[in-house]
Amino acid sequence: MINQFQLLAHTPRIMRDPLNYLTELTQTHGDIVEIDVAGFKAFVLAEPEAIEHVLVSNFRNYSKETPQFETFKFVAGDGLLNSDGELWRQQRRIMQPAFHRKKLALLLDAMIRWTAKRADAWRQKSGQVLLIEDEMMTLSLEILCETLFGVELKARSEELVHTVNRTLDYVMFRARMPFDAIDNVPLKVVRDYKASMIEVDRFVDELIAARRASDGSHDDLLQLLIDATDDMGNPLSRDIIRDEIVTMIVAGYETVATGLTWTWYLLDKNRAVVEQARREIGRVLDGRELSLETLRELVYTQAIFTEGLRLYPPAWVVSRKALDVDEIAGLHVPAGSPIIISPYAMHHNARYWFGAERFTPERWLPEWGRKRHKWQYIPFGAGPRLCIGARFAEMEAAVVLATLLPKFDVVYAGQHAPVMNALVTIRPKNHMPMRVTST
Repeated sequence: MINQFQLLAHTPRIMRDPLNYLTELTQTHGDIVEIDVAGFKAFVLAEPEAIEHVLVSNFRNYSKETPQFETFKFVAGDGLLNSDGELWRQQRRIMQPAFHRKKLALLLDAMIRWTAKRADAWRQKSGQVLLIEDEMMTLSLEILCETLFGVELKARSEELVHTVNRTLDYVMFRARMPFDAIDNVPLKVVRDYKASMIEVDRFVDELIAARRASDGSHDDLLQLLIDATDDMGNPLSRDIIRDEIVTMIVAGYETVATGLTWTWYLLDKNRAVVEQARREIGRVLDGRELSLETLRELVYTQAIFTEGLRLYPPAWVVSRKALDVDEIAGLHVPAGSPIIISPYAMHHNARYWFGAERFTPERWLPEWGRKRHKWQYIPFGAGPRLCIGARFAEMEAAVVLATLLPKFDVVYAGQHAPVMNALVTIRPKNHMPMRVTST
């Protein structure tokens, strides 16, 4: 158990390095850590059965009424990521068809086309040092906007990436400064946030207006939202549609882009993995085009991204609040207790992962043979609140790696090893410069 005096002493470390703090906390105090601050209980979980209890079997008792999601509402409102209860169930029901397996198959061509355009751009820049996180974010946003909203960003993609990033900077700022009065202070981060939200809302309103003026023949997420009615039979309001679009933009592109950013770094540090992946891609494709069939055969290539998400899960913390009293692994959980689940700490827990700190894509191959608890790997959450775009992200990442990995050497060009920055997702602190050279 951690008491209030220990927590106070640890606060500077928590603020400076929350990822390693949470990992060391669970390694030192066990997979379930109880925190007692003057009788007020909180719990940190890095144990699969406990995670399953909170996120799966008893998920209705654990709400998203937490500071983590309240701050994200400054950008995404009551979108699917933040909402709870009946609103969440309604919106999940409306949006789910856009991510059905059969629907995802129709989106593959756009993923392949945009990745091919990125390959063309890289050939023209062969030998140059690029900020790989910007490259992946721009590519991911281009794919997302065409597949889900039916719009080609073209020259607007990089600008929109930077605009969204400024809104996320504000989310982290407010997480550390949870005072409404701070919005009246003329700080740069506040000014940037307000200006960026104007741009985001303008972009969303343009999307909605253009679609309403169209013939209604589109078959994508945006059309589902526009055509949908709520549980009372009324069309969805502009605000609800807006919140879902922004949620998809913010959460939908950054997760896969950040995961790919760290995966490129891991590949550079593990050249034998690169060669094995290239051999697989060459053998599977061998004159064939990328398709659902060939993607399914790229087992090792998919395992690379899966392992990258294990070591660097973009969503590094998940929070909940207990609505009613409960019991977790024999511990009494009072109503109102905050629950902190860290996918990062869970994925680095040596009690559940052999060679937990090693990049080992082979662990995801069928022949590896080691049994795992279903919920010890949770980069997309778990249970009914599992990320709606999980399969979308995995398919996109497989396309990106299968297209770019055989054609380019991507080598880290920083002077020092990248440092993790625990923002909304885990990003490299001072960018991820990588030299991209045609093979």
